[in-house]
Amino acid sequence: MTVHVVPVRLARAVMVVARSKMNAAKKIRLYLQSGQDAAQVEILLQLAFSLQTGTPFQLQPLHDLDEPYFDTALQLIREWHLDHHIASRSKLLEMIYARGQRAVARTASPPAVTEH
Repeated sequence: MTVHVVPVRLARAVMVVARSKMNAAKKIRLYLQSGQDAAQVEILLQLAFSLQTGTPFQLQPLHDLDEPYFDTALQLIREWHLDHHIASRSKLLEMIYARGQRAVARTASPPAVTEH
């Protein structure tokens, strides 16, 4: 009987992690630490590496993931996409701010005095 309790407990732990509000990277770390479903966790790690480095990723392995791991993969992609846009917006805001500072500097400097 105890042989079946351990997998059930681990399966429940995976479902609790999958349904939690934590970010995908933290979920993947917890999956990795649990030592369960190493093949599925490896697919998630490959996806995370691919997103981070910009290297190609074959989508076919996602088809083999159980639902909680698949949901985590989708969450990882969503968060990466959002983070990418946040970084782009931050760069744009930096450019706008720098442009505004240059404009303020131009208007704040005294006009050149010319003699006739």
